[in-house]
Amino acid sequence: MKNLRYLIVSLIIMFGSAGLIAEEEDAGKTSLDEVVQELADAGKKIKTLQAKGRMSTNVQGMAMEMLVSIWYKAPDKLRFEMQSMSINIKTTVVRKGQTVWMENQSPMGKQAIKMDLSQMAAEAEGKASIMGAGIGALGDPGLIFSEQYEQLKDIYDFEFLGKQKRFGDEDEVYVFTGTATDQAAAGTSLNYWVGVEDGVVRIFELSSPQEKAALRFEFTDIDVNPYLSNSRFFYTPPPGVKVIDMADALRTLEGTGAFPPGMGG
Repeated sequence: MKNLRYLIVSLIIMFGSAGLIAEEEDAGKTSLDEVVQELADAGKKIKTLQAKGRMSTNVQGMAMEMLVSIWYKAPDKLRFEMQSMSINIKTTVVRKGQTVWMENQSPMGKQAIKMDLSQMAAEAEGKASIMGAGIGALGDPGLIFSEQYEQLKDIYDFEFLGKQKRFGDEDEVYVFTGTATDQAAAGTSLNYWVGVEDGVVRIFELSSPQEKAALRFEFTDIDVNPYLSNSRFFYTPPPGVKVIDMADALRTLEGTGAFPPGMGG
């Protein structure tokens, strides 16, 4: 069940990858709250969003690179696909309303995990934790920085580092770093590079004490407010695929004493 918990954590963090940065400006000119509000105002204008990029992971010496695609339609439709560049591993996440499906494909076969967000949110209510933030993060595409900030500000202490311009790119970005304050995320840190004009995350990385950059995402093909058909956010498990209901799985573990009642993870 630990793998499922780590999977929820990974959903919070849907981005990363370091890029070459230049032309840093003085961060002291603008406060964190002012910049987050500016980006929140830009984020409110986003009704649909699609992006492609690359994710890389490096955990305990095991490295993997995956191609990533995201489609989002406000307020509660999301499709997220990750495909390994080297082996037969693919993850597809589809949200429509309060229901989230996660299909995992590997050389061992396929399985589909069903999650009811309203039920999971009730379990995590009042908890400033990775679990609580993970449930909230399933509601947005992970590319809108202001929404990521709201989900993670009780877990990480954020600092605004200033405005920068990436080499070979006219796109200006705001740069943020976050240091863990919650024991569940102890020792980890976050870095974000966010588009000044639209508030969309360009680069994200998660670091841990063991790995300088354990998880990285970089998005280079971003389209704000394109037309997206509702059919993209429809999912039915293929015939023969094993289906796991997250609520049933958590209740089973609570019944065995693996988790305290109401913790679910």
